[in-house]
Amino acid sequence: MDSVIYVFLLCTFFTGLELKPVNETRFTIPRRIEQNHRISLIGIIDSQGKLSISLSGKNTNSKDDCQLIFSPSKGSIGVYSQGSKIDQIEYNYVIENKEYTTFILEMDATRINSNNKIDVIFEANDAGTHMFDNTCKFTSSESIEYIIVKGSGYLKELNFKYDNTYSNKKKTNNQ
Repeated sequence: MDSVIYVFLLCTFFTGLELKPVNETRFTIPRRIEQNHRISLIGIIDSQGKLSISLSGKNTNSKDDCQLIFSPSKGSIGVYSQGSKIDQIEYNYVIENKEYTTFILEMDATRINSNNKIDVIFEANDAGTHMFDNTCKFTSSESIEYIIVKGSGYLKELNFKYDNTYSNKKKTNNQ
């Protein structure tokens, strides 16, 4: 008896990607941000454009403000808080495609004493990560309700990781 083996080959042809300007888009954070929680954004940006990602909320005051601005054509990333520049670096990476740049942005929530902060970790086109440590501070993590994305591009993934290890240890120690 002859056996017939079928092999399916999936081919994806990538001819181009049209990136349109994104007006202010808000993504609601599903639950309160606490220590050891992480927000990850993976996406694509127009290499000649600019991407702005902010954390905000209805009850956010001027002290609770965190914004990252990435300009691929300038090769710079800036983190802003309370309306002023906290940190800016030159980010050297290889532009493999002149039309778009891939990026990964991770935001880690930490708490030291009574200070809530978000550490920002950024990477584009696999050029290595850069951590903006201790940049975004908040009087209360309850004020962070949504993520605002503006720029030329789109998000492929938006993930929330909630690690309750710290809060479980805290409850155990108090018993």
